[in-house]
Order: sequence, then structure tokens, then C-alpha cells
Amino acid sequence: MSKYLFQHVKDDYFSIHYALYGTNIYMTYDWNELLNKFSPNGNGTLIIKDGSPVGGITINNNHLSSPFLIPPFCDVKVFWQEVINYSKKDSKNGTLYFDNIPESHTDIITSLGAEKRWAQRQMYRPTAEYNIKPNDDFYFTVPTEIDKNEIISVVYEAHLNGYTSTVYGKPNMFDIDEAISRRFISFSQTNTLHFGTIVKNKDTNKITAVCIAGIYPDSKNNFSTIHQVSVLPAYRKQGLAQAMIINSINTAHGTSSVIGLGVLVGNPAELLYQKLGFIKGPAYFNLVYIKRA
Repeated sequence: MSKYLFQHVKDDYFSIHYALYGTNIYMTYDWNELLNKFSPNGNGTLIIKDGSPVGGITINNNHLSSPFLIPPFCDVKVFWQEVINYSKKDSKNGTLYFDNIPESHTDIITSLGAEKRWAQRQMYRPTAEYNIKPNDDFYFTVPTEIDKNEIISVVYEAHLNGYTSTVYGKPNMFDIDEAISRRFISFSQTNTLHFGTIVKNKDTNKITAVCIAGIYPDSKNNFSTIHQVSVLPAYRKQGLAQAMIINSINTAHGTSSVIGLGVLVGNPAELLYQKLGFIKGPAYFNLVYIKRA
């Protein structure tokens, strides 16, 4: 029979775990970070009734996001009816897009004629010390400029044959190149590009799997982020994704207390992330409303 072991840890190490596992995650932990993350960039709109604000939303052309209600006003359906009616008149485009909408609002919005497109969430866990390596056919290395083009190619092929293509459609090589290049620049600025993990085949020295990770320059709390986890189709179900993530968690430890990632709700990878100790943040939905003639 196995025994339960109890181990004392330092206060700050315990606090990190309690903050993530003992409370709800709101994705931001610093007031200034919260303000910066939800800055409307000139697109913020308050909704006024009888001279007092009852809510607000960001309206950027035909994209609607960051909704909120101001107590005591609490009628979510009336709120969205007013927003949709206003946006249909104001927008020259007959289609309205709802970006990153809280799950508690989605049923109301769909009852008004919108359709769900996809949902995503953030997941977090503490960094920690691990000793991990892939099986004997592979070896770890870190992302470098020399390997960047091959990394982009691997990510493209993985997306082409992965869950994201069923949601977003066929990937675009240019978009992937741009996204990976941005992370190379950002993580190089914080000297954390090495948080990422690349798996290469020992026989061919070709890349078989990619994990891009690091700290963004504007991370107020120094949390690290896993931007990309991709495994070529021929090398899946060999534990490479799990090994890469654990290695990145280990590499980030000592520099960054927490590591996070974003995932589409319904992606089978969610189960892997939970298995590795990541806790799920709230789901945020993207919806579309097509104006009827």
C-alpha cells in the first residue's frame, strides 16, 4: 500500500500553488497589467440609461468585446439586445463578431441570433524542477535562428493535421511565420527563448516536435508562456509533447514562478495539460452574428 508523504516547502512556493489551485483564475494578477490588457484603445463605449451608465463594451468596427454590466443593472439579455441593435445600425458590415465573450453571456447572445464559433481558455501551473528527456530515438535542443525555418515548417504541418485546422481552417504559412518570428523577437528581448524545447531525431537531426516558450517583455509578474506545442503527425503518441512541456516547465523554474498557455476548448490537448498540473481558467467564446435581410 502506498503512503502519503508530507513535505514542508518555503512560504513563497506554497503561496504560488495556493494562488493557482485554491482560487479562481482571472488571467491577470497585477492592477497595472489588468489596465493595460483591457485598454479599449479608443474603442470603449459606455451604455447610459436615465443619465447613469449601466454597462459598457468595446466596439471596433464590427468586432464586439470586453462587455460588462454595472450594478444594479443586471439584465444581460437587454444589454445584448441594445448592443446588437446599435452595432447593426452603426456598422457598415452586416456581420458582427463577438470576441472573447464570457461563457455566462453566450446562451443569451445565441438566443438573439448569433452562432458560436469557438472558445478558448488560459491554463496555468507553477514551474518546478524536473529531470526529463525523450526516449532514446530523440534528443532535446533549444530554439535558434538557424532552426527557425524548419520550426515554422513543422508547426505548419502539425497545424495542417491537427485540431486547430478543424476550428480555424487550413493554416497559412505566412501567418505561422509571422507568429513564430514575433515570439523569437519577444523572448529574445527577455533572454528566455531557451525556455522553449525542440525535439530532434537522433538519426536525421531533423526536428520532430516544437515547444516555443518564454517571458514576454510586458509580463508584469514575470510569468512565462508556452506559445506553441506542435508534433509532426508521424511522431505523435510517443510522449514527445509531454516531455517538451515538462522540460520547458523545468527550464523556466528559477526565473519564472508560473507558466501558462492558451488552448481551444475541446482540443484533446486540454487533457494532457490537466494531467501535467495546469489548472483551467474560465472559457471565453467567439461568436458571429450575420445580419438578416
